[in-house]
Amino acid sequence: MTATPRPAAAGQRFAGRLIAVSVSEAEDLSVLGMPADMMDQALQALLVPLVAEGARVAYGGRIEHAHNLTLVISDQLGEAYRRMDQKPGSRPFVHIVAQNRWLTTTPAVRFEHLQRLAPYGEIWVTGGNGVIATFAAAAQQRPDVAACVGCGLGASAALETGQGAAALVRMAAQAAVESAPTVTAEASFTHMRTQMAALCDARLLVGGRKTGFVGMISGVCEEALRTIDAGKPVVVLGGFGGAARDVAEALGLVDAGFCVPRKPGQDPEGRYEAGLQALREARGRFEALFSPSQLALAREVAASESLAEATIVATGLLADRLASR
Repeated sequence: MTATPRPAAAGQRFAGRLIAVSVSEAEDLSVLGMPADMMDQALQALLVPLVAEGARVAYGGRIEHAHNLTLVISDQLGEAYRRMDQKPGSRPFVHIVAQNRWLTTTPAVRFEHLQRLAPYGEIWVTGGNGVIATFAAAAQQRPDVAACVGCGLGASAALETGQGAAALVRMAAQAAVESAPTVTAEASFTHMRTQMAALCDARLLVGGRKTGFVGMISGVCEEALRTIDAGKPVVVLGGFGGAARDVAEALGLVDAGFCVPRKPGQDPEGRYEAGLQALREARGRFEALFSPSQLALAREVAASESLAEATIVATGLLADRLASR
């Protein structure tokens, strides 16, 4: 790999920034000889420098509690703050949830999830016109919850408070979610990804499923597309398997030989390929978001299979790109 000059490190390069992270389990890790917990390792490597330098992190993911990357992010953010022996000025983790997913989850599960995210995370529920409502819990071992209509538990928000799942049901924030126009699950996820792209300053993309997704195209492809549509930079860590490798190829960051060949019949309806084709068509707009030197770094990040190197270069590139906006 050719050496490329890297942006210099700085102390609070992401202060005031909301950085989206696209990550989900990759199905081809064993083919690449990578450990099953590769996504957990990647998250840990990426989140610590982001948090240490002032970023808030946004993720659109599941509420249900199996091996849930939403909770991995929350736990690792909490651990990062404990290691730094400091408390955040605002909650550093924003879990962005599609309206359809929120409404099809029971109040008890919502409450349990909010407690698991506390005290470092809050939930923003999105609709077609933006963030409908925000929810949070005070602490993992306490029943206290808070909510407001609109985006974020900021100082100017009109907060409602209560205790437990029963309070969540009665809040005006919940009524706002229920009264907003409802759509299909696929459209609801598209709304979430569109709103997320509008709200965040940039996106880091790693891993991602090639099958078993909900929507006309894969979630990873759509998240990348919506971010490009919003004129925001996408940094792709393609070396760690999953859809990210294919996204990197579609955007011209790596050669086709870098990708893991898809199995026959893996994409019977052509939906995954449709997402990649949309990214190929967006390549010019993607490249226009970076300077030539930044684009060279983006290619280096996309091809790196060293997590330490990819993290250093990706965060440096991201900081340099945001500083030049």
